[in-house]
Amino acid sequence: MGDAYDMPVPGKYLGRYVFRGAFNESSTSINGDRHRIPIFDGRFDTGFVVREFAVWGLDTECHGVLRTEGYPLGVSPTDRNVASMMNANNNVQFAWASSPASGVGPIQNSVIDPSYVVVEDLFVFGYATGVNQPWNWMVIADKYELKEALGPLTMAHNMSQGQTVRTDPEW
Repeated sequence: MGDAYDMPVPGKYLGRYVFRGAFNESSTSINGDRHRIPIFDGRFDTGFVVREFAVWGLDTECHGVLRTEGYPLGVSPTDRNVASMMNANNNVQFAWASSPASGVGPIQNSVIDPSYVVVEDLFVFGYATGVNQPWNWMVIADKYELKEALGPLTMAHNMSQGQTVRTDPEW
């Protein structure tokens, strides 16, 4: 399997952006930590392709997911939000990363669906297994001027038109 740099570009390249942050008062509940990355510029003819996504902590294991939609605090779990943090059947999720506690293994391991073009905002969700230290995240994304009608089409794809994508044998 190739990496996120191997996919064809969706239009004219406009630049590379790096977004990063940390959750200083970490939650140990799945999807307990949430951050909105405001990338929407008010135009539907530009979008971002995520090339790298990483999470790491000092003395704690951590896990993160990139999503194309958020949800407010206090929402009860459903299949489109908390119920399954790392679920490739959920089209609002498109990148996943984990990191063991320091000294245990490599700094990070991530999977990115390189076919996603994000027009509206990005959302980082995740948690750490301990609250002693902050856990960190970083996203590297390329911005493109999109080819005609690609913006609205990718928005519908990223939201799965309100449905979770299913590949179960019973379908």
